[in-house]
Amino acid sequence: MAKVLAVDDDAEVLDLVREILESAGHEVVGADDGQIALDFLEKGRFDLALIDIMMPKLDGYHLATHIGGLAHPPALIFVSVRDFDADEGVVESLGASAFV
Repeated sequence: MAKVLAVDDDAEVLDLVREILESAGHEVVGADDGQIALDFLEKGRFDLALIDIMMPKLDGYHLATHIGGLAHPPALIFVSVRDFDADEGVVESLGASAFV
């Protein structure tokens, strides 16, 4: 079982991700913006972070730069409707395992 941080400002998407991962036996913590997610990450350890790119307050890219500075950063997957080709270099430079 993995501890997963799911970050998305769309409540329906966040609920769907949580439902799918919890049904597979994972513990899921949800956050609807990057700043809340950063607070969770600074207080606890996560195995995986699923992060939307376009969010208010602190977008996914800026959140990822903070994740890279954590003592125990989780694996990182960006989840977005954006075109991967336009973001490929940025995603790779931030240490993401995947972009979906």
